[in-house]
Amino acid sequence: MGNDDILSLQRVWAAIRRGQRFIVVSVAAFLGAAMLYVSLATPQYTAMTSILLDPMQAKTVAELSSKAQRGFENAAIVSQVEIIKSRHVAERALQYLYSEEERSAVSGDFAKKERLLAQLRRNLRVYREGESYVLNIRYTTSDPQIAASRANAFAQAYIYEQIHSFSEDSEKTSQWLKMKIEELRQQSIHANIAIQKFRVQNNLVSAGGRSVTEQQLFNINSKLGDAKAATASAYVKYEHSREIIGRNDVSAAVAEAFDNDVINNIRQQYISDQQRLLKLTRTLGREHEAVKGLKTEIEEAQNVIFSEMKRIAQSYKNKYEVALAKETSLEQSLGKLIDLKVRNDGQIFELEALEKEADVYKQLYNDYLAKFEKINQQASFPIAESRVITKAMAPLGKSHPKSFLILVMSLILGGGFGVFLALLSDSFDKSFKRAGQVESAAGLFFLGFFPAMAASTFRKNSDLSLFSDVEYAHSVLSPLSLQAESCRNIKTTLDKKSDAGQCQIIGVISDTLNTGKSVTASNLALFIAQSKKKCLLIDADLRNPVLSKSNFSLSKGLAFALSDKKLGKDVLHHDPKTNLYVLPADKNSKALASSVHADSMKALLESCKDSFDYIIIDLSPLSATSDASGLSALIDHFLLVLEWGKSKPNSLNFHLKQSGISKDKVLGVILAQANMKQMVQKYDHHIYSEYTTI
Repeated sequence: MGNDDILSLQRVWAAIRRGQRFIVVSVAAFLGAAMLYVSLATPQYTAMTSILLDPMQAKTVAELSSKAQRGFENAAIVSQVEIIKSRHVAERALQYLYSEEERSAVSGDFAKKERLLAQLRRNLRVYREGESYVLNIRYTTSDPQIAASRANAFAQAYIYEQIHSFSEDSEKTSQWLKMKIEELRQQSIHANIAIQKFRVQNNLVSAGGRSVTEQQLFNINSKLGDAKAATASAYVKYEHSREIIGRNDVSAAVAEAFDNDVINNIRQQYISDQQRLLKLTRTLGREHEAVKGLKTEIEEAQNVIFSEMKRIAQSYKNKYEVALAKETSLEQSLGKLIDLKVRNDGQIFELEALEKEADVYKQLYNDYLAKFEKINQQASFPIAESRVITKAMAPLGKSHPKSFLILVMSLILGGGFGVFLALLSDSFDKSFKRAGQVESAAGLFFLGFFPAMAASTFRKNSDLSLFSDVEYAHSVLSPLSLQAESCRNIKTTLDKKSDAGQCQIIGVISDTLNTGKSVTASNLALFIAQSKKKCLLIDADLRNPVLSKSNFSLSKGLAFALSDKKLGKDVLHHDPKTNLYVLPADKNSKALASSVHADSMKALLESCKDSFDYIIIDLSPLSATSDASGLSALIDHFLLVLEWGKSKPNSLNFHLKQSGISKDKVLGVILAQANMKQMVQKYDHHIYSEYTTI
């Protein structure tokens, strides 16, 4: 903490000390109001019921009933608080608090029922206990028994509504599921019927997992393969037979005739004839008639074989043509089936869409049926997710008003408000009270205090012949007084700023009336005179000559001297003890005040300079006349006297500016009529008794 902070705290503390009266009055007012409130307020009693939102119980219910667990997160717990405070729960609580007759009396009157519910909910407070799962239901009323019964009623109503809401939700859900299940069942039936109709209309009847078209296509495709094989075989046999016949190759014809009985018989005969021909040829020779006849038989056998081969070739041709026709027919049928299959494939997509739609309806039907079974299970578990852990009892002590707390708070608030008023008053109080304030706010040098003197001290002065009141000569009568110390400070400052051996003219001025200006002037003049200096005190406040009225008989004085333009012994008053000379005002002062000019005063002062070391002039206030402004050219220094606690910087600066008096010409400031007791107690002003007395 820096020095500036310490000074700020000290200033605040000093301001609080100065405003003690505000603090005392504020504390007294707040404390009185608190005591009055405590005595007149109706005692209120608060009963509390605690409810536990049990997540484990909720989990158990969910496991037993297959019910979705709600859980208790922060938002859910806040929602439960609002449910307890809801109108619906309040209506249920009415059923526990009032009899059937009492409820029927208000049921027909809506406005009366609303007022009753509003009153019932107004004194209800529900809040969460820290970060726990506990909700506290607090009810406040003037009767402790009623408070307990209503707190318990709200807890009971909340638990009932919780169970009832589960049952009601289950019932509504069950009814809705019944309707939905029936709707889905009808939709599933209609979807299956549409599938069957579509199959029949588009010849998409299936057997063994395949459609009829697919089966026909498979069969025809198999038959077409067999037909192609048969056609190829017949064609090969036919072409081979034609080739043999065309070459007249009996051996090839014999090979082709293995499977023919006629040719086999002829072949056996042919082989036998060949063997005989060889024997006969060896035996008889080629020209023998038997050999020739046998050759003729052999040739006839060859002719028979070839004839039979032609017949066989023709049969092969017929078989080939039949096989070819069958193949062509099967290919045509296959093409038609392929076209039909292509058309069926497009229809199959539509069929699959219908089947998927039917499957969706079937799946939804099964899902809703399972949910319906779960809802029926939930209805058989009427268990709430919360329970009462602390039942409200009739409170023994009142909850409101809290007398001790209210009194303590009234003291704190009263003290705080008093401190605020003290600081506010101190901030608005711009009057001069402290030395530093004079220098910071007015820019003038502070010379000292002139304490205010009690009326009991205004006694006749017997030590001095000039001044009848002690107040005007206190600096001489009490050398250790603050007045004397301030006069000593004035003279020291004056001597520092003045040339030795020259007469110094000091004008004593003030900003307003009744500041103690004349008292300051007389004390200063006496103090200077007592220091073996010739001093002249002139009362130039002609319109209000307080100094002269309080101490001299108004005969001849300043007005006469101004008219005569010189000082005579008949207008001067002399104190032999201090060697002070006084030129008071006289009875003609008011009449001649308007005729006092700077020239007349200059002539008078010039005549006095050679006779006196100091001339002190008690001038009229700056706010009253312009005398100080008119005589400023004749005066070496001004001594400004301000009234402690009343003179303010703004007013002072305004009057100085209006008068044309430069602050450089102002010797310094005296705070007159100062309350030194307050300065010591409230402004931390130190007075050392060893050196100074008040």
